[in-house]
Amino acid sequence: VRTREVGPWLVGDVPAARGEIPVQALAWDRAGATLLRWIFERGCPESEIGAVLSSCDFNSAPGSREYALFGIRAVLPDDFEAEEVVAFPAAPKMVFESGADRSRVVLRRWGMAGMRFDGRSPDPAAVAAFWARETAREKTEPASVEPVALLHEGRTCTGAKISFSAPREHHGDRFMARRWHGGAALVWHDPALNRVMSFEQIGPRGRAEIPARAAIPGLSFETPPRA
Repeated sequence: VRTREVGPWLVGDVPAARGEIPVQALAWDRAGATLLRWIFERGCPESEIGAVLSSCDFNSAPGSREYALFGIRAVLPDDFEAEEVVAFPAAPKMVFESGADRSRVVLRRWGMAGMRFDGRSPDPAAVAAFWARETAREKTEPASVEPVALLHEGRTCTGAKISFSAPREHHGDRFMARRWHGGAALVWHDPALNRVMSFEQIGPRGRAEIPARAAIPGLSFETPPRA
């Protein structure tokens, strides 16, 4: 057995049986008091193993988990579990569901925003209309739109807060056409990254809303100038 270190990981494999025995990596997360084990399938290239392990960081903040995948990054309460990950080119989506009350959080990122807005700089109404078109197949129904000025990682972005309703889509609810109301979506256009991003949450009446600035690292709000 050969062992080597990659960052905090101790990697072990059997060179003589590279195509037959999986490669394993172990790391001790001191802050979380957790031993992590990552198993790579047989024949996985060493370059991929090193790249994956080097990009991994411990996620030991109490009460929350951080996710970073396909350009989407968010911090959510630890009772939210990943329900669906869609990795369409230039349009990934991640769906999370709370084990406590079935509340749902959806994170989306659309690339090539310049093409989507015909090369023009969109106003909040155009950003909201784009979100409504893209989510219409999921039967979301916008109720109101509020323009919002925000900063994402220090960059000025055009955004909108949208209240909406959507199907519950859990167990038998989907067959009864029952809907949740009071959903909240924050949608913004980042011209520097040429992307549109959204953070959506919906659930039963009385659910605890997750503050957007707590869930999206690098997000802060500006006060729009008075008309």
